[in-house]
Amino acid sequence: MSRRDIICVVLSLIGIVYIVFGSLPSPGEMQTGQNAAESSTGSEIDSGDVQEGTDAGKTEDAGKASAEKEANTDTSKQQSNAKNSDDKSPVISGSGSSIPPATRTGDSASDRDKNTSDKTKSEDRSSSEDESSGKQKLEAGSFFQKLTAHEDVKILIIGDSIGAGLGASDEANRWDHLLQIYLQRKYNISVDIQNECFGGCTSYGTYVHLKELLDRAPNYDLTIVCCGQNDADDGFSEIYEALLRNISTGIPKSSVICILESTQKTMTDRMMTIRDLAEHYYAGVADTIAAFEKNYDSLSEGGFYPNDEGQEMYFRTIINIIDPLAVAGNGIKIGAADNTAFPDPVNPNVTQYDVLRFYPAEQFERTDAIRYTMTLPYTDAEGAVWDNMSGMLGIEMYSPVGEYPVTAAIDGEILGETNIINYTELDEARYYNFGSFTAARTIRIKFETEEAADRFTGLYVSSEG
Repeated sequence: MSRRDIICVVLSLIGIVYIVFGSLPSPGEMQTGQNAAESSTGSEIDSGDVQEGTDAGKTEDAGKASAEKEANTDTSKQQSNAKNSDDKSPVISGSGSSIPPATRTGDSASDRDKNTSDKTKSEDRSSSEDESSGKQKLEAGSFFQKLTAHEDVKILIIGDSIGAGLGASDEANRWDHLLQIYLQRKYNISVDIQNECFGGCTSYGTYVHLKELLDRAPNYDLTIVCCGQNDADDGFSEIYEALLRNISTGIPKSSVICILESTQKTMTDRMMTIRDLAEHYYAGVADTIAAFEKNYDSLSEGGFYPNDEGQEMYFRTIINIIDPLAVAGNGIKIGAADNTAFPDPVNPNVTQYDVLRFYPAEQFERTDAIRYTMTLPYTDAEGAVWDNMSGMLGIEMYSPVGEYPVTAAIDGEILGETNIINYTELDEARYYNFGSFTAARTIRIKFETEEAADRFTGLYVSSEG
């Protein structure tokens, strides 16, 4: 082989080596067998479509994840709210229908602008959380709205010894104290409870005491009425309605809860009257009769007054009204909008209890040891001269223990007779309402004993405003 041929062969070999080794992939890029072939084929055919599809898939998946996250969040909130609502015992309004749950609206996360800044989104979420938790500022300021807004509240309790917590082993176990502690802890507020109940008090006595409180221009957020046990059926509806009307007019921002006293054991005529009047005047009803029905003896002290467990049952019955209404954000009156018109009277004569005047016994003539006489015309302590009087006549006396007959006569004719009763062994005020009267000459009160007459404090005359 010539020198020239050798050179040509060498050059050819060099070229072959360059071609073979120059076209091989780098070690990191090497693929073998079928995978390499499929990868090469896919890269050549679908390179552009695969890239676009991958980006679109990532965007779609991200959108689905975001929507699912927001949907799960909303569902979780709804489930949480539903659970909280279900945990509360149902509250029945005077009409017997369930109090509706809270209805709150807010911007859904899915409706928010996708381009909203993180700061704005954070503010929206914060606002939504405040609405859900009830921390937003409320304008109406009703008792239930104040609780939700964590604002301090004032509660008035009026009525008899049941309302005073008689039967509890000590003050800490009284139902009103349990109510105060519960509200303070649950809503993180200060709760001022003024309990103006006292033993043996009738609905008329509760009405008189309420009118005296109203003279001080009180400002209570809730009034709880607990009376009826010591009343007779005759005239009860009229007096109890007078109570509710005077609360509504004298403390217009106050919500009202009426207690059906467990000591009645069944729905007596008086308890049905309370229930019906509460419905008419948009008040809540705390039915402790039903609450005690299955375990009355174990919840009562000596078969009558609620014991410590009974006191807790009173407290829980009232809370089962309050808590759901706080969640619902109800207005000033239970079961009615704030602008609801004032109800028409159920009893035509109830307007005769709009104004109450007191005439002290020392300003009467004590005819003898057991009789007092007011002679008309009469000049009262303010200098007003009364040629005649009309309205509803009542009396007040501090009764010793026992029963003391009393008679009221108008212009020489008997208006009515009653027994003033006190079995509490305490020297407490007792009240009685003789009903409607019109006097032109005299009003006379007669007692059976001098001891009882000595404890007579005066007359009450109520009338239209």
